[in-house]
Amino acid sequence: SSGNAVRDYQDASVYPKHFEDEANNIHSPAESMNHISIGALAGNLEIFKNGAIGIADDENFPAIYSSKCNFDFDAAGISRNRTNKHFGKPDLLYYGGDFDQGFSSEHLGISVLTPRLGLFFWRESGTSYSAPFVANLAAKIIKKYPTISMQAVKAIIINSATQPTLSQKFDVVPKPVLKRLLGKGIPDEGLCLNSTENEVTLLIE
Repeated sequence: SSGNAVRDYQDASVYPKHFEDEANNIHSPAESMNHISIGALAGNLEIFKNGAIGIADDENFPAIYSSKCNFDFDAAGISRNRTNKHFGKPDLLYYGGDFDQGFSSEHLGISVLTPRLGLFFWRESGTSYSAPFVANLAAKIIKKYPTISMQAVKAIIINSATQPTLSQKFDVVPKPVLKRLLGKGIPDEGLCLNSTENEVTLLIE
């Protein structure tokens, strides 16, 4: 996971302008180039909102706690020859749940098993809940194509992704910041695992 923003959440009105802040930078070791780093979307894989009012207006918007790349290629003094247009962390986004206006994940978080006696499930939100879904997708690819390399698995997942469509609410966030926040977007399981009548993935190793 890319790590959750180090922030004392008190005011939902900061969303999404707050993504510019340093407090929303990715955490080590998620900037590792050899791994897939996963940020979080606000959806919880169920009917979005469950009657509660969340921070994000759409399940495909980045969650308030999701982190962006800690390296700003657009900073003054960095020449174009020293940048890499393919580099960016997180690599992908997936559903990790949202908070309601009281910053509780009770209604909008991901439903997870609990260790408590008599309480089988509760809801939590975080990038730690979005990352296992992508790990599960990787496991499905490996099961279907057991001889391919881990870098090929990574490439298949990343190349299946599309960036979410954001609303005008995100116009207050500079485009370079959004680029560092969204990564390549949301992976598509169907594209990862299957060809269609119009598309085929050819893997050469």
